Amino acid sequence: VEEAGSSWHFAAAGRLTVTIRKARAARWERLLRSANVRPENMGIWRDMAEKWEPELSQYDKGSGSGKKKQKSADDDDEDEDEEESLEELTKKCVSGSFSSTKVVEMCPDAFLPGKPRLWTVVFYDKKVSSNKMKSLMAAWKVLAETVPSHNRNAAIGSVDCSSQKAFCKSVGAAKFPQMLQFKPGSKTGVAYDGESSYE
Repeated sequence: VEEAGSSWHFAAAGRLTVTIRKARAARWERLLRSANVRPENMGIWRDMAEKWEPELSQYDKGSGSGKKKQKSADDDDEDEDEEESLEELTKKCVSGSFSSTKVVEMCPDAFLPGKPRLWTVVFYDKKVSSNKMKSLMAAWKVLAETVPSHNRNAAIGSVDCSSQKAFCKSVGAAKFPQMLQFKPGSKTGVAYDGESSYE
């Protein structure tokens, strides 16, 4: 994934639009692997697949598919190991609104855990319930399902600031919900400065 060409922004009706730019020409092998996450605009998806099929089939013929399948199996094993490692590292954190999802719930003792990666983290207060937060939670869960399968060096996280306001303030979360992106190895987040309407 090419970080510089990728972006995200909130759209109307509580939608989040994410554009992920590929670093090299290839099919998204794992885009639809998850049975519970499917694009709502599947018809458009199929139309685009048909449109680009001639070019993609030429690409597939040129690459060593046997090696690709072996690499994919190895990647799956690494992904499972990484998930288990993240779960282990974040066990000391109290479960929040994203428990039993793929959103990595963090706390001061386990903030930006695991290997250095691009983290996009939402800071929220679970005591504050609003339509804005409900729609954000739904979008965040979908992002956590899809982003890591496209970029193994990216992850989606959350911090429940209801009991850790001082920590949240120290990392730059001044309001809730607040979205910050942390570049690999950095503890300084960049705030999302786009539209903040989730409805």
